[in-house]
Amino acid sequence: ISEGIVATNELMDIINCDSSVSVLAGAGAGKTELLAQKANYLLHTDKCLWPKKILCLSFKTEAQANIKNRVNKRCGVKADRFDSYTFHAFSKSIVDRFKNVLPENKRPLNNYDIVMKENQANGLDKVWMGSLVNLAIEIIKSREDVCNLFSMSYSHVFIDEFQDTTNSQYRLLQELFKGKGTILLAVGDINQSIMLWADARTTAFEDFTNDFVAQRKLLLCNYRATLEIQSVLNVLLQFVENHQQPLTVTNQKITNCELIYFPNELSETNHLIAYIQNLIATGVGEAEICVLTRSEE
Repeated sequence: ISEGIVATNELMDIINCDSSVSVLAGAGAGKTELLAQKANYLLHTDKCLWPKKILCLSFKTEAQANIKNRVNKRCGVKADRFDSYTFHAFSKSIVDRFKNVLPENKRPLNNYDIVMKENQANGLDKVWMGSLVNLAIEIIKSREDVCNLFSMSYSHVFIDEFQDTTNSQYRLLQELFKGKGTILLAVGDINQSIMLWADARTTAFEDFTNDFVAQRKLLLCNYRATLEIQSVLNVLLQFVENHQQPLTVTNQKITNCELIYFPNELSETNHLIAYIQNLIATGVGEAEICVLTRSEE
């Protein structure tokens, strides 16, 4: 385990697990490091036996590169068997290799360009980025032998920031790996779902548990927060994981943060107003008070 990362029972349980797993973890819980450590374990113990490889799918280029760099540092030459892609880059690799499977009217030309706006695309020499996943799905659904290449190549698949998986990306995972013997590890935090506007699958974790017979696990340790804040976050995370069961109460005395439940927006607003008025009355300057909210627009 890397310096600064605690080998908690939760972390080691996920690393050593030999079945598909979905991991619910908050910000600062070390999700990226978990993926790097899991890859290190699989490659050095031959749980991922040569010539099979590990596939890691991320949403952002920065995350994809970060995970790959961490695996390179930990695994040396074995990191050659760790493929790290964004979902779009992975889909493009399928299209580039197997586009001749597509009907001629849907087949991109050689050396096509990727465009970011749908109205700039013609499907031939200019392909919209948003269509790559669906093109990949069409290819693998039309050719079973092409589809099977991926489950034959990858013994394990990691999905980072799983809460942002779109419906089409989830279908791609289903088509390629459902019932094929590949072990999947999905890591995410439903409290950081920022892609709902972009067709993120709201039931991704529940569907994954059912479709891939996956265990659900929590990663509670937080490396960005004080112990007091971590205790409050852990209570909230367990509340979410336990499907909205009543909140438990931490028995730790906490003075610098608290979690308050309000039955409606009016009671929350009234409480916040009274709290701010009390702060000002006790001498706290208005410029020293900050209210953070989540925009739903």
